Amino acid sequence: MAQGPGGPGTRSLNSGGFAEVSSVSCPTAQNCGAGGRYFVKSRGFLAFVVSRRLSDWSTAREVPGLSALNNPADAQTVSVSCPAAGYCGAGGYYRLGAFVVSRSNGLWGKMRAVTGDALIASVSCPSAGNCAAAPRRRWSMK
Repeated sequence: MAQGPGGPGTRSLNSGGFAEVSSVSCPTAQNCGAGGRYFVKSRGFLAFVVSRRLSDWSTAREVPGLSALNNPADAQTVSVSCPAAGYCGAGGYYRLGAFVVSRSNGLWGKMRAVTGDALIASVSCPSAGNCAAAPRRRWSMK
């Protein structure tokens, strides 16, 4: 298993010395999806996703499509749900909003921005291709 200091497959992303897994979901003993955040000195925190297939963890990668929206980042994948091998839903936040992303046939697709002033707090997928995301309102101490 390619294990970085922040979790499975994160070694290649973890140039800033900090990575953490926020959520893991395993529909079978040998198939999982996970997500979290890692730190890059020039960009801040970035959200990642990673997969496990037949006991081997893939290399973690930035949530596809997020970098186009997110500079500086301040992002994190908060929740991952995988109802079947090769299929997952995930959600989280970035500086300007929230996102959802899905994995189908083993490949992570491009994230979709969620409008409004909320974070994705939880994702649940009862079956492949059927997911729901629960928001949580942002707050600040001004």
